[in-house]
Amino acid sequence: MRTADGDDVKDISLQDIFAYISKLKKAQDALKRSELRFRRLVEVSSQVIWLANAKGDIIEDSASWRNFTGRTFDQLAGWNWLASIHPDDRQHLEMAWRDCIRKATTCHVEFREMNADSQYRNIVGTAVPILDENGSILEWIGMNQDVTERKQAEEKVKKSLKEKELLLKEIHHRVKNNLQLISSLLHLQSLQTDIQSSEALKESRNRIRSIALVYEILYGAEDLSKISANEYLRKLVKSILDTSKGNISAKFDIDETSFEINKAITCGIIVNELVTNAIKHAFPAGEGNISVTLHTVGDKQELAIRDDGIGMPPNFRLGESKSLGLKLVKSLTEQLEGELEYTNGIGTELKISFK
Repeated sequence: MRTADGDDVKDISLQDIFAYISKLKKAQDALKRSELRFRRLVEVSSQVIWLANAKGDIIEDSASWRNFTGRTFDQLAGWNWLASIHPDDRQHLEMAWRDCIRKATTCHVEFREMNADSQYRNIVGTAVPILDENGSILEWIGMNQDVTERKQAEEKVKKSLKEKELLLKEIHHRVKNNLQLISSLLHLQSLQTDIQSSEALKESRNRIRSIALVYEILYGAEDLSKISANEYLRKLVKSILDTSKGNISAKFDIDETSFEINKAITCGIIVNELVTNAIKHAFPAGEGNISVTLHTVGDKQELAIRDDGIGMPPNFRLGESKSLGLKLVKSLTEQLEGELEYTNGIGTELKISFK
């Protein structure tokens, strides 16, 4: 067969035409089944599912959204959905939606929307653009999830945590006050005793003060499980020097690290004992310098107290010392599962290493 122009055309049989029509009908039936599955999936879904045109006008929706809004599909088709959004969220949502349309990107936003009972519910909405081969938006498919119960549960947890934090702060405050009361009673007792007993009571007051300072810092801290080592040790040493006689200064070189409560109390008593001993024995003339360092070395922390005083006697042995303060230091170092080192030369250095 030839056309009017003389070109050859292959013969097409009726069988070929019927086969082509049959394939076309099968493709159309498959498309209808696919659309039907989508519609049924949308209808039975507990989530709000919707389909919109490129401008955002609703063309398909799930029964769950009609139930949520209390509107029929016809009402939804011409509905200004922004009117149901909480006034505080409306501008943010509208800007996010316009930005997604402009960029043809997925939109994910949280907002509050009024339901059929005139109650605002917390919604997480997601809209995904369907693009043509040129990257232009054909339609939008989206899902809105009601997360009100989850948000309410989160708020309850936050409120509960806040209440517990306030309770812990109050406990820390009361512990600090009670320790300060004990310290005051010891001070009053020291005024009615001999010099030796008065000195012993003063040392006990300093130990109590080192513990009370932990709770004083925790009372004003955001994290109630640990405190800043730098802040704590500086305040502790300064408070000891403020109540001592003479002209003794302190220098600090402390890493930015934290102590948990029990470790802070233990280290605080150790520093109190070592600084107090240095003040009492290292500076006969009442003048000198004390340095406090805390560094992290590997998996350990090294806490050292140094002075530039007269040093220990040549025959001094740390393990043989009968001083209550040094006995406390050794015992507390063992509680930390640490090691205590002693260096005597120009002044004295005591260093504790612990994990």
